[in-house]
Amino acid sequence: QRVHTNGDPEPEDLFEIGTLAKIESVTDTESNSRQIVVTGIARYRLAELQREEDGHLVGRGEIVSDVLGTDTVRTEALLNNLKALSREILELLPGVSEPLLRLIDRVDDASYLTNLCAAYLNLPLHDKQALLENIRIDSRMTILLDFMLNRFTRVVSGLQVYPEPMRPN
Repeated sequence: QRVHTNGDPEPEDLFEIGTLAKIESVTDTESNSRQIVVTGIARYRLAELQREEDGHLVGRGEIVSDVLGTDTVRTEALLNNLKALSREILELLPGVSEPLLRLIDRVDDASYLTNLCAAYLNLPLHDKQALLENIRIDSRMTILLDFMLNRFTRVVSGLQVYPEPMRPN
């Protein structure tokens, strides 16, 4: 949804590309709202949206596949850099558990890692949406590395713990 509003959005309020998700659980909270846990399944492009008689929106569209780069050496280098930088940043955060660090170490799917990083990074909505709409995995990794390196360098420079990390090409 482009702008969060109370009530149901209109079709023009929604992005064309979003995430197809599976609802894992719905829990009523004490504040008369609901907590919904979802698992993302795939990037999804809406082709058609219509409002049903009962008022809810129904969308039809297609799954949008990732595009792998043709330079496998570059893709592997970007993945290794993204994993290493993710680990470095997580190690600076208080309360980060060892299982999360091991998860980062075990990830060998560049698409999964870019989605994981984008989900947990404090990015403005338009930047997260731009990453979601970017089907090129190498490009997403480069964008994430640039953002993380810039943020990491500013935080670490303030603490004067590490020198500025090398930038990817």
